[in-house]
Amino acid sequence: MKKTITFFINDLNAGGTEKHLLNLVNFLSKYFKINVFAFRGGNLEQDFKMLPITIFIPKFRIFSFFSCFFYIKNLNSDILHFFLPKSYLVAGVFSIFKSSLRVMSRRSQNYYHSKYLYLSYFLEILLHKFTDKILVNSKSIFKQIQSEFVPQNKIFLINNGVRVPKIKKIKKESKVVKIGMIANLIPYKGHQKIIEIVSKLKDENFIVYFIGCDYRNYKKKIENLIKKKELENKFFFSGYIVDINSKIAELDIIINASSEEGQSNALIEALALGKPLIGFDVGGNSEIIKDKFNGFLMKYNDLENYSKMLEKLINNKSLRIKFGKNSTEYYKKKFQLDKSHNSYLGFYTKLLTEVKTSK
Repeated sequence: MKKTITFFINDLNAGGTEKHLLNLVNFLSKYFKINVFAFRGGNLEQDFKMLPITIFIPKFRIFSFFSCFFYIKNLNSDILHFFLPKSYLVAGVFSIFKSSLRVMSRRSQNYYHSKYLYLSYFLEILLHKFTDKILVNSKSIFKQIQSEFVPQNKIFLINNGVRVPKIKKIKKESKVVKIGMIANLIPYKGHQKIIEIVSKLKDENFIVYFIGCDYRNYKKKIENLIKKKELENKFFFSGYIVDINSKIAELDIIINASSEEGQSNALIEALALGKPLIGFDVGGNSEIIKDKFNGFLMKYNDLENYSKMLEKLINNKSLRIKFGKNSTEYYKKKFQLDKSHNSYLGFYTKLLTEVKTSK
């Protein structure tokens, strides 16, 4: 009889974590019975419902906490796995008295605690004591978790992975260099910094695409800055794109300006499609962007130098091609989806075996 794993997540809107979970549960459903509890639905909801798994989303958002409590109370699951802070802080607390194994995934740096006057920080430290294993996706997050009084043997690092379908080569008629930033419109993703960076460019032979959803009505603020800098003809908002790989394939350069990152799936997808990258040296970016090998890794907030390196890539096609080839090779070596999925399968299997052996 298959063992059961129940995943908890904030919502099913298209983001790196949500798409990661979608691919993961699809793979794991061959080996385990899978449940997913989401506090809210989203534009990936139908994709989840097409899989051979059980989905639960509270009908009324205002009662989602109560729904989560009763869901866990009546739940029979071998493993409870929490993705993202809200699900951990809420569902994690409700699960303390369950006999199930508990796993938490930290996929970003812990700067979100400042929004809650660091009360969440102390609650997480308490929850860590009741959590059997903690999964991370980058070395920087591994170190942060260690600093939260978690023993090293309780922390496991599994790199993100993506599978990119074969895409027909696109015949580019335009000589304009296409630059893409793949990130939902959220302040810490750094869209305004990119506008400042672009405003310093002397070259005019480029356009920039902001690719991602505006879940928090932040787009207007970004548009106002674009207008203020008189760059309306340089920026385009693409919104949510289902076939993101085809869009990446059309682009010449992929940029990132986040102030915090775990391990960006968007950057890994760009690696797989052979694109040169530029981003700040924050979080797990240094594990994806190798400076002067497949792109440029910039000191955080060094907008001046970022602008110079971006201009260098815009003007140097041969350098873009060189970096792009290196990106593809690096992806094959470290970030293939099958490798990531097999690591997860091995992790759950070992965790369940350890418990069985200890009884």
